[in-house]
Amino acid sequence: MVIEEVFKEFARVVGENRKYEISLLNPDGIIVQTTMENAAGKRIIDHTNTPDKVFYQLNVDGTFYGILMIQGENMSVIAPLIRDSLVTRVRFELQKMRIDNQLSNGELLVQMLINPFEFDSEKVIRLCEKMNVRTDCFRVCITMTSSKGFDSKAAANVNLLPDDIPICALIDPRELVMFKSISEENMDKEFLENTVKTYLDSLRRIGIIADRVFVSMPIRKIHEYHLSFETCNWLSSQASIKDSLVFMSEHLYEYFLSGVKPQFIAQTIDSSILEKKNVDIDEFIDIANHMVEADFSVNKTAQEMFIHKNTLIYKLKKYEDALGIDITGSTKGRVVFTLIANELADERKRKRLGL
Repeated sequence: MVIEEVFKEFARVVGENRKYEISLLNPDGIIVQTTMENAAGKRIIDHTNTPDKVFYQLNVDGTFYGILMIQGENMSVIAPLIRDSLVTRVRFELQKMRIDNQLSNGELLVQMLINPFEFDSEKVIRLCEKMNVRTDCFRVCITMTSSKGFDSKAAANVNLLPDDIPICALIDPRELVMFKSISEENMDKEFLENTVKTYLDSLRRIGIIADRVFVSMPIRKIHEYHLSFETCNWLSSQASIKDSLVFMSEHLYEYFLSGVKPQFIAQTIDSSILEKKNVDIDEFIDIANHMVEADFSVNKTAQEMFIHKNTLIYKLKKYEDALGIDITGSTKGRVVFTLIANELADERKRKRLGL
Protein backbone atom coordinates (compact mmCIF):
# COMPACT_ATOMS: atom_id res chain seq x y z
CA MET A 1 0.00 0.00 0.00
CA VAL A 2 1.35 3.44 -0.95
CA ILE A 3 0.68 5.11 2.38
CA GLU A 4 2.50 2.46 4.39
CA GLU A 5 5.57 2.53 2.15
CA VAL A 6 5.68 6.32 2.18
CA PHE A 7 5.09 6.47 5.93
CA LYS A 8 7.89 3.98 6.58
CA GLU A 9 10.42 6.19 4.79
CA PHE A 10 8.90 9.36 6.25
CA ALA A 11 9.02 7.92 9.80
CA ARG A 12 12.70 7.06 9.36
CA VAL A 13 13.51 10.71 8.64
CA VAL A 14 11.31 12.09 11.44
CA GLY A 15 12.64 9.46 13.83
CA GLU A 16 16.14 10.95 13.53
CA ASN A 17 14.82 13.85 15.60
CA ARG A 18 13.85 12.22 18.92
CA LYS A 19 11.75 15.23 19.94
CA TYR A 20 8.86 13.90 17.89
CA GLU A 21 7.06 10.59 17.44
CA ILE A 22 4.67 9.87 14.60
CA SER A 23 2.29 6.95 14.16
CA LEU A 24 -0.05 5.76 11.43
CA LEU A 25 -3.37 4.40 12.69
CA ASN A 26 -5.94 2.47 10.69
CA PRO A 27 -9.64 3.50 10.84
CA ASP A 28 -10.07 1.37 14.00
CA GLY A 29 -7.34 3.30 15.80
CA ILE A 30 -4.79 0.47 15.71
CA ILE A 31 -1.20 1.60 15.21
CA VAL A 32 0.02 0.21 11.89
CA GLN A 33 3.41 1.90 11.78
CA THR A 34 5.21 4.11 14.24
CA THR A 35 8.53 5.55 15.36
CA MET A 36 7.79 4.42 18.94
CA GLU A 37 9.27 1.15 20.16
CA ASN A 38 6.87 -1.71 20.90
CA ALA A 39 3.81 0.41 20.04
CA ALA A 40 2.78 -1.24 16.75
CA GLY A 41 -0.49 -3.13 17.07
CA LYS A 42 -1.75 -1.14 20.03
CA ARG A 43 -5.11 0.54 19.84
CA ILE A 44 -5.56 4.26 20.57
CA ILE A 45 -9.13 4.86 21.69
CA ASP A 46 -9.02 8.52 22.66
CA HIS A 47 -8.26 10.76 19.67
CA THR A 48 -8.62 14.03 21.53
CA ASN A 49 -5.94 16.63 20.70
CA THR A 50 -3.73 17.77 23.58
CA PRO A 51 -0.79 20.22 23.77
CA ASP A 52 1.66 17.35 23.19
CA LYS A 53 -0.43 14.99 21.03
CA VAL A 54 -2.33 15.77 17.80
CA PHE A 55 -4.46 13.60 15.48
CA TYR A 56 -5.13 14.22 11.80
CA GLN A 57 -7.40 12.46 9.32
CA LEU A 58 -5.15 11.65 6.36
CA ASN A 59 -7.19 12.60 3.31
CA VAL A 60 -5.28 12.96 0.06
CA ASP A 61 -7.20 14.06 -3.03
CA GLY A 62 -10.46 12.77 -1.59
CA THR A 63 -9.16 9.39 -0.43
CA PHE A 64 -8.86 8.45 3.26
CA TYR A 65 -5.54 6.76 4.12
CA GLY A 66 -5.75 6.53 7.91
CA ILE A 67 -5.09 8.61 11.00
CA LEU A 68 -1.82 10.41 11.68
CA MET A 69 -0.82 10.76 15.34
CA ILE A 70 2.00 13.20 16.17
CA GLN A 71 3.51 13.57 19.66
CA GLY A 72 6.10 15.99 20.91
CA GLU A 73 6.83 19.57 21.85
CA ASN A 74 5.32 22.73 20.33
CA MET A 75 2.61 20.78 18.47
CA SER A 76 0.68 23.86 17.33
CA VAL A 77 3.58 24.80 15.04
CA ILE A 78 5.33 21.52 14.23
CA ALA A 79 2.36 19.16 13.78
CA PRO A 80 0.82 20.97 10.75
CA LEU A 81 4.25 21.04 9.08
CA ILE A 82 4.74 17.30 9.55
CA ARG A 83 1.22 16.55 8.33
CA ASP A 84 1.58 18.76 5.22
CA SER A 85 4.95 17.20 4.39
CA LEU A 86 3.52 13.69 4.62
CA VAL A 87 0.48 14.58 2.48
CA THR A 88 2.74 16.16 -0.15
CA ARG A 89 4.93 13.06 -0.25
CA VAL A 90 1.92 10.73 -0.55
CA ARG A 91 0.48 12.87 -3.34
CA PHE A 92 3.83 12.79 -5.15
CA GLU A 93 4.08 9.00 -4.96
CA LEU A 94 0.50 8.56 -6.13
CA GLN A 95 1.14 10.84 -9.09
CA LYS A 96 4.31 8.91 -9.91
CA MET A 97 2.35 5.65 -9.87
CA ARG A 98 -0.29 7.13 -12.14
CA ILE A 99 2.36 8.32 -14.58
CA ASP A 100 4.09 4.92 -14.64
CA ASN A 101 0.75 3.22 -15.20
CA GLN A 102 -0.21 5.77 -17.82
CA LEU A 103 3.04 5.16 -19.68
CA SER A 104 2.61 1.39 -19.77
CA ASN A 105 -1.01 1.81 -20.88
CA GLY A 106 0.16 4.38 -23.41
CA GLU A 107 2.69 1.93 -24.85
CA LEU A 108 0.01 -0.73 -25.26
CA LEU A 109 -2.44 1.74 -26.80
CA VAL A 110 0.10 3.14 -29.26
CA GLN A 111 1.09 -0.36 -30.37
CA MET A 112 -2.54 -1.15 -31.18
CA LEU A 113 -3.07 2.15 -32.97
CA ILE A 114 -0.02 2.00 -35.23
CA ASN A 115 -0.43 -1.67 -36.12
CA PRO A 116 -3.78 -2.41 -37.81
CA PHE A 117 -3.32 -6.15 -37.20
CA GLU A 118 -3.23 -5.55 -33.43
CA PHE A 119 -6.11 -3.06 -33.37
CA ASP A 120 -8.96 -4.15 -31.08
CA SER A 121 -11.70 -1.52 -30.87
CA GLU A 122 -13.05 -2.69 -27.49
CA LYS A 123 -9.59 -2.76 -25.89
CA VAL A 124 -8.72 0.62 -27.39
CA ILE A 125 -11.88 2.22 -26.02
CA ARG A 126 -11.34 0.68 -22.56
CA LEU A 127 -7.75 1.89 -22.46
CA CYS A 128 -8.74 5.39 -23.56
CA GLU A 129 -11.41 5.53 -20.85
CA LYS A 130 -8.92 4.27 -18.26
CA MET A 131 -6.37 6.90 -19.31
CA ASN A 132 -9.02 9.64 -19.61
CA VAL A 133 -8.09 10.11 -23.27
CA ARG A 134 -10.63 11.59 -25.68
CA THR A 135 -11.63 9.57 -28.74
CA ASP A 136 -14.01 12.14 -30.23
CA CYS A 137 -11.49 14.65 -31.53
CA PHE A 138 -9.11 15.28 -34.39
CA ARG A 139 -5.50 14.29 -33.78
CA VAL A 140 -2.21 14.52 -35.64
CA CYS A 141 0.43 11.85 -35.39
CA ILE A 142 3.80 13.27 -34.31
CA THR A 143 6.86 11.07 -34.57
CA MET A 144 10.07 12.34 -33.04
CA THR A 145 13.52 10.85 -33.54
CA SER A 146 16.75 11.40 -31.62
CA SER A 147 20.14 9.88 -32.36
CA LYS A 148 21.00 10.19 -28.65
CA GLY A 149 17.75 8.58 -27.53
CA PHE A 150 14.98 9.94 -25.33
CA ASP A 151 14.88 9.94 -21.54
CA SER A 152 12.01 7.62 -20.53
CA LYS A 153 11.31 9.76 -17.43
CA ALA A 154 10.97 12.86 -19.60
CA ALA A 155 8.64 10.95 -21.91
CA ALA A 156 6.46 10.03 -18.92
CA ASN A 157 6.23 13.71 -17.98
CA VAL A 158 4.41 14.48 -21.24
CA ASN A 159 1.21 13.62 -19.39
CA LEU A 160 1.89 16.40 -16.90
CA LEU A 161 1.79 19.17 -19.48
CA PRO A 162 -1.21 21.53 -19.11
CA ASP A 163 -2.90 20.20 -22.21
CA ASP A 164 -5.27 17.50 -23.33
CA ILE A 165 -3.69 14.13 -22.52
CA PRO A 166 -1.88 12.85 -25.63
CA ILE A 167 -1.60 9.22 -26.66
CA CYS A 168 2.13 8.83 -26.33
CA ALA A 169 4.82 6.13 -26.08
CA LEU A 170 8.43 5.35 -26.82
CA ILE A 171 8.31 2.61 -29.44
CA ASP A 172 12.10 2.63 -29.52
CA PRO A 173 14.68 4.41 -27.31
CA ARG A 174 15.25 6.73 -30.27
CA GLU A 175 11.67 7.18 -31.46
CA LEU A 176 8.74 8.78 -29.66
CA VAL A 177 5.25 8.53 -31.15
CA MET A 178 2.26 10.54 -30.03
CA PHE A 179 -1.23 11.32 -31.24
CA LYS A 180 -1.86 14.93 -30.26
CA SER A 181 -5.36 16.39 -30.17
CA ILE A 182 -5.98 19.62 -32.05
CA SER A 183 -8.70 22.24 -31.90
CA GLU A 184 -11.67 21.57 -34.12
CA GLU A 185 -12.48 25.28 -34.15
CA ASN A 186 -9.52 26.15 -36.36
CA MET A 187 -7.68 23.59 -38.44
CA ASP A 188 -6.22 25.93 -41.03
CA LYS A 189 -2.71 24.98 -42.11
CA GLU A 190 -1.02 27.98 -40.46
CA PHE A 191 -2.91 27.60 -37.18
CA LEU A 192 -2.16 23.87 -37.05
CA GLU A 193 1.54 24.42 -37.66
CA ASN A 194 1.73 27.11 -34.96
CA THR A 195 -0.11 24.81 -32.52
CA VAL A 196 2.40 22.01 -33.12
CA LYS A 197 5.39 24.35 -32.83
CA THR A 198 4.11 25.69 -29.50
CA TYR A 199 3.61 22.15 -28.24
CA LEU A 200 7.13 21.15 -29.30
CA ASP A 201 8.47 24.11 -27.30
CA SER A 202 6.65 22.74 -24.24
CA LEU A 203 8.20 19.31 -24.84
CA ARG A 204 11.69 20.82 -25.01
CA ARG A 205 11.17 22.47 -21.64
CA ILE A 206 10.62 19.07 -20.02
CA GLY A 207 13.66 17.54 -21.69
CA ILE A 208 12.22 16.01 -24.86
CA ILE A 209 14.52 17.23 -27.60
CA ALA A 210 14.39 15.64 -31.05
CA ASP A 211 16.68 15.75 -34.06
CA ARG A 212 13.72 15.49 -36.41
CA VAL A 213 9.93 15.73 -36.07
CA PHE A 214 7.31 14.52 -38.56
CA VAL A 215 3.67 15.62 -38.38
CA SER A 216 0.72 13.99 -40.17
CA MET A 217 -2.48 15.51 -41.49
CA PRO A 218 -5.33 15.65 -38.93
CA ILE A 219 -7.39 12.49 -38.67
CA ARG A 220 -10.49 11.74 -36.64
CA LYS A 221 -11.28 8.04 -37.01
CA ILE A 222 -9.27 6.22 -34.36
CA HIS A 223 -9.17 2.98 -36.34
CA GLU A 224 -7.33 4.89 -39.09
CA TYR A 225 -4.64 6.40 -36.85
CA HIS A 226 -2.20 3.86 -38.27
CA LEU A 227 -2.45 5.68 -41.62
CA SER A 228 -1.24 8.93 -40.09
CA PHE A 229 1.64 7.02 -38.50
CA GLU A 230 2.46 5.51 -41.88
CA THR A 231 2.56 8.95 -43.51
CA CYS A 232 5.06 10.08 -40.86
CA ASN A 233 7.17 7.02 -41.65
CA TRP A 234 6.97 7.90 -45.33
CA LEU A 235 8.19 11.43 -44.58
CA SER A 236 11.14 10.13 -42.57
CA SER A 237 12.11 7.74 -45.39
CA GLN A 238 12.41 10.48 -48.02
CA ALA A 239 16.08 11.32 -48.49
CA SER A 240 15.12 14.50 -50.33
CA ILE A 241 13.38 15.91 -47.25
CA LYS A 242 16.04 17.45 -45.01
CA ASP A 243 14.07 19.72 -42.66
CA SER A 244 14.13 19.04 -38.91
CA LEU A 245 10.38 19.77 -38.64
CA VAL A 246 8.31 18.29 -41.46
CA PHE A 247 4.55 18.64 -42.01
CA MET A 248 2.71 16.18 -44.25
CA SER A 249 0.65 19.08 -45.61
CA GLU A 250 3.78 20.35 -47.37
CA HIS A 251 4.40 17.06 -49.20
CA LEU A 252 0.98 15.77 -50.27
CA TYR A 253 1.85 15.99 -53.96
CA GLU A 254 4.96 13.82 -53.63
CA TYR A 255 3.13 11.40 -51.34
CA PHE A 256 0.14 10.90 -53.61
CA LEU A 257 2.39 10.32 -56.62
CA SER A 258 4.70 7.92 -54.80
CA GLY A 259 2.56 4.85 -55.46
CA VAL A 260 0.46 4.77 -52.28
CA LYS A 261 -2.71 2.71 -52.40
CA PRO A 262 -5.58 4.80 -53.84
CA GLN A 263 -7.75 4.53 -50.73
CA PHE A 264 -4.94 6.05 -48.67
CA ILE A 265 -5.61 9.38 -50.37
CA ALA A 266 -9.13 9.81 -48.99
CA GLN A 267 -8.10 8.34 -45.64
CA THR A 268 -5.08 10.60 -45.35
CA ILE A 269 -7.31 13.59 -46.02
CA ASP A 270 -10.08 12.91 -43.52
CA SER A 271 -13.34 14.09 -45.12
CA SER A 272 -14.33 15.39 -41.67
CA ILE A 273 -11.78 18.16 -42.18
CA LEU A 274 -13.78 19.38 -45.17
CA GLU A 275 -17.10 18.89 -43.43
CA LYS A 276 -15.85 20.96 -40.49
CA LYS A 277 -15.45 23.82 -42.97
CA ASN A 278 -19.06 23.25 -44.10
CA VAL A 279 -17.80 21.83 -47.39
CA ASP A 280 -20.36 19.82 -49.32
CA ILE A 281 -18.40 16.74 -50.44
CA ASP A 282 -20.56 16.10 -53.50
CA GLU A 283 -20.15 19.71 -54.58
CA PHE A 284 -16.40 19.45 -53.92
CA ILE A 285 -16.21 16.47 -56.28
CA ASP A 286 -18.38 18.18 -58.88
CA ILE A 287 -16.29 21.36 -58.88
CA ALA A 288 -13.07 19.36 -59.17
CA ASN A 289 -14.43 17.48 -62.19
CA HIS A 290 -15.50 20.72 -63.89
CA MET A 291 -12.15 22.35 -63.10
CA VAL A 292 -10.31 19.49 -64.80
CA GLU A 293 -12.58 19.72 -67.86
CA ALA A 294 -11.96 23.48 -68.04
CA ASP A 295 -8.17 23.13 -67.67
CA PHE A 296 -8.53 24.83 -64.26
CA SER A 297 -9.87 28.04 -65.77
CA VAL A 298 -11.98 29.72 -63.10
CA ASN A 299 -13.98 31.73 -65.65
CA LYS A 300 -14.76 28.73 -67.85
CA THR A 301 -15.62 26.52 -64.84
CA ALA A 302 -18.02 29.13 -63.46
CA GLN A 303 -19.73 29.41 -66.85
CA GLU A 304 -20.07 25.64 -67.22
CA MET A 305 -21.51 25.32 -63.72
CA PHE A 306 -23.81 28.35 -64.14
CA ILE A 307 -22.50 30.03 -61.00
CA HIS A 308 -20.91 33.43 -60.43
CA LYS A 309 -17.12 33.57 -60.72
CA ASN A 310 -16.79 35.06 -57.21
CA THR A 311 -18.90 32.24 -55.79
CA LEU A 312 -16.52 29.70 -57.30
CA ILE A 313 -13.47 31.61 -56.05
CA TYR A 314 -14.99 31.67 -52.55
CA LYS A 315 -15.54 27.91 -52.61
CA LEU A 316 -12.04 27.18 -53.92
CA LYS A 317 -10.56 29.41 -51.19
CA LYS A 318 -12.49 27.40 -48.62
CA TYR A 319 -11.02 24.18 -50.03
CA GLU A 320 -7.53 25.65 -50.02
CA ASP A 321 -7.82 26.72 -46.38
CA ALA A 322 -9.13 23.32 -45.32
CA LEU A 323 -6.47 21.31 -47.17
CA GLY A 324 -3.53 23.69 -47.03
CA ILE A 325 -3.00 23.60 -50.81
CA ASP A 326 -2.98 26.15 -53.67
CA ILE A 327 -5.58 25.01 -56.20
CA THR A 328 -5.64 27.96 -58.58
CA GLY A 329 -1.96 28.92 -58.72
CA SER A 330 0.01 25.71 -58.31
CA THR A 331 0.28 22.64 -60.51
CA LYS A 332 0.96 20.50 -57.46
CA GLY A 333 -2.11 21.90 -55.73
CA ARG A 334 -4.26 21.07 -58.75
CA VAL A 335 -3.00 17.50 -58.85
CA VAL A 336 -3.64 17.00 -55.13
CA PHE A 337 -7.11 18.55 -55.44
CA THR A 338 -7.97 16.24 -58.34
CA LEU A 339 -6.63 13.11 -56.64
CA ILE A 340 -8.55 13.83 -53.44
CA ALA A 341 -11.79 14.50 -55.33
CA ASN A 342 -11.41 11.32 -57.40
CA GLU A 343 -10.80 9.13 -54.41
CA LEU A 344 -13.62 10.74 -52.41
CA ALA A 345 -15.91 9.97 -55.34
CA ASP A 346 -14.71 6.35 -55.43
CA GLU A 347 -15.13 6.10 -51.67
CA ARG A 348 -18.75 7.21 -52.00
CA LYS A 349 -19.34 4.59 -54.69
CA ARG A 350 -17.84 1.86 -52.52
CA LYS A 351 -20.08 2.84 -49.61
CA ARG A 352 -23.19 2.78 -51.80
CA LEU A 353 -22.24 -0.71 -52.95
CA GLY A 354 -21.51 -1.79 -49.39
CA LEU A 355 -17.81 -2.44 -50.10
